[in-house]
Formats: sequence, C-alpha cells, structure tokens
Amino acid sequence: MDIPVKTKKLLVKILAGMSMICAAKSAVAQSIDRPLYMGIASTGEKVFYFGGRTQCGDLPKSHRCWKNPMILYSIGKEKINTVLDCHERIFRDVWSVTYGKKYKNFKPSSSATEKMITIACAKYN
Repeated sequence: MDIPVKTKKLLVKILAGMSMICAAKSAVAQSIDRPLYMGIASTGEKVFYFGGRTQCGDLPKSHRCWKNPMILYSIGKEKINTVLDCHERIFRDVWSVTYGKKYKNFKPSSSATEKMITIACAKYN
C-alpha cells in the first residue's frame, strides 16, 4: 500500500514533535521533587539544591556539554543557575536569578557547595 507524500510528511512532523516531547519530559524527570539541604555556605547561609539537567540541544552525545549539567540552587535568599564543569569541579557559568548578575569559573568554597557538585555530577558521569 502506497502512502501519499503529504501523509508521509505529516507523519514525520508528528514523530518529530513526539520525540521533542519525550526529550523535554526526560529533562524534567531529572529534577528533584523538593530542594535538598546541602549545608551551610562559606557566607553562613543555607544552601539548597533544586536539581539539574543538561542543556546541549543538538550537540552530539560525545560532546563534553552532556557531562556538565546546568543546576539550580540557592544560597540564602539568592537563587542561582550555573553550568558545572564536572571534570574540573567548578561552577563554570553562573547566573544570579535573584540579582541578574553573571560570574565565571568559581571554585566551591564550602563543603555544602562541594557536596552539591558531587551529587549533580554523579548523574552525568
């Protein structure tokens, strides 16, 4: 049985949409249900880890991006998004959601932030 070209094109679009939905669902599934308490930061404030996921788009699975998750955490009242470098164990690109500031290449300065890197990177290495 021959399937008309228009129908084939429609099926391809439907399958592509379904795969994007599955990929998005997979990324969401890596988040945690509630924040995990990590301990006290070097500033004396509480640190909570909210979860992580990769943000690599169409890069091949062999690209190093897939081994470096983006995580969301808080120190005190400040919410922070950061891309970790799991190999070097640093916060590579850091964005303060609360204050709109950007930072680069921070080393963890407390056992709480070190613990967070260990937990986040364990899923991706």
